[in-house]
Amino acid sequence: MSYKKWIQPKPLLSTISHFPKWLLLIAALIMGITIFYVWEGRDWVLQILEGDISSWQTEVIQFLYPRFSVEIQRLSKDFFLQKADQLVLRINALSFLGLLFFALYRSSIYKVKISAFWDKQASVSGTKYLVRLFYTGIFLFTKDWLSFLLDYNALTPFYKPFSFNALLQIPFPSANILYILWSAYAVSIVCVALWIKPLWFSIIASSIFIFLQSFLYSFEKINHAFATTSYAIIICPILVYYSIKAEKHGKVFQEAWAIVLIKLAVGIAYFQSGLEKAMNSGFNWFQNDFLLQTNISIGFFNNSLPLLVMGFQMSFILFTWKTPWQWIFLIGGVVFHFSTVWFINVGAFLNPWIFMYIFWIIKLKNH
Repeated sequence: MSYKKWIQPKPLLSTISHFPKWLLLIAALIMGITIFYVWEGRDWVLQILEGDISSWQTEVIQFLYPRFSVEIQRLSKDFFLQKADQLVLRINALSFLGLLFFALYRSSIYKVKISAFWDKQASVSGTKYLVRLFYTGIFLFTKDWLSFLLDYNALTPFYKPFSFNALLQIPFPSANILYILWSAYAVSIVCVALWIKPLWFSIIASSIFIFLQSFLYSFEKINHAFATTSYAIIICPILVYYSIKAEKHGKVFQEAWAIVLIKLAVGIAYFQSGLEKAMNSGFNWFQNDFLLQTNISIGFFNNSLPLLVMGFQMSFILFTWKTPWQWIFLIGGVVFHFSTVWFINVGAFLNPWIFMYIFWIIKLKNH
């Protein structure tokens, strides 16, 4: 019996064997595009680096890569070729993962598992406290943004619109507009904290946060400290909506798939950070010479520390869903971020990345 059970097709293999033809066609198309890039695409990248392109192509590149005109002056062509190769590799990886997820979702077994992963509930009272804490914390982390933006007013000649600012050609706001935006931002957060029209004011606060952040990022410098909070603040109004809906119907628990989404976004951000180290630094990241540039000198860990750091970041997304692993990794995250401040003076002890761990405090239960 055990032998027959062993030779029976596993759910994953059975699912893959029943891929629809159009899905296989898309996979073949992705592979074809990759082959075309290797055959011809890299030559196009070289033409771009040598400036042998039309004006409209230059505008497209400037929109997609605002820092290109500056970085091309100080970085080698090999650097950009490596970046182009990495971009193609990442797009391929994401495409195949997306196809695999879609294929698994077609399977009844994995469809149930995927649905159970998202179908969570949390207490209404706990979620309300979580939302209030989050918006209050975000305001404390961004309290200096107004002064930064007012200082940037003197640097408007260097303003290069980022993201939708570039698409819509939005100019850098005047001091008066900044004061109005900041006042609306502050008032909205206070209203969310007091639970006064929380849905509308959470949407306003989140929108102004992203809007102001886009101006801060329009001077060819991106602050990755807010990578995770940017995702969360976009998603948080959904939590507010479900809290209001549950209260309206007199329920104690509410839909909490948005919390799962935030936790997943944080995990992906950590994975991406580890992937950046692997793809940009390569094996140099694992060599002692890299650590000699820092204040780290802890014997045995000089050899193993880079591997531990990368392993922590890339596996965070896997081990933070069930106890006790999630608490081990969250404590490890605090130690990791504190260490970057202590040893290499990067970041701060009051770190937005650590602050995002509040979304692991609230207990989730199956629907």
